[in-house]
Amino acid sequence: MHADSLLMNVDNNVCEQFNSIINKHLAGKRINFSLRQSYNTRIESGVISYNTSGQLLRSLHKHVVHKISPGNVGKRFLKSRERKTVLLKNRRKLIPKRKLFLDKSCGADANYGLAEALIDEYTQDDLERKKSKFLCSLQLNENARQLLEK
Repeated sequence: MHADSLLMNVDNNVCEQFNSIINKHLAGKRINFSLRQSYNTRIESGVISYNTSGQLLRSLHKHVVHKISPGNVGKRFLKSRERKTVLLKNRRKLIPKRKLFLDKSCGADANYGLAEALIDEYTQDDLERKKSKFLCSLQLNENARQLLEK
């Protein structure tokens, strides 16, 4: 269905967008919600932020001053603030996001175990010969044994 949006962690569901705004205003899990309606205040601020589409100061001014538009100073302030957010978003789009977790494995490691599988092309006689040669290399003569024991 919409697998691309799920892979990129993007959705257009209004409920999920609203919940993300509320979670942003809640600022974490360790909040004592019993203190002076802190939960309700944060939820209401999330609702206002969602309903005003980021134009909170403008809508608050219009509500308080009874539909009168903010003055030139207020308009310039709001316009510069909006311009800064747009520039920041555009700048963030230019820079690719860093990968937090790099790929741990990229194939066999030559310093850890066998990099390639064993070749099973040896005959039984070859294996016996190699085994006896290896065991002979482990045996020490009398002088070498005394040097080792010192």
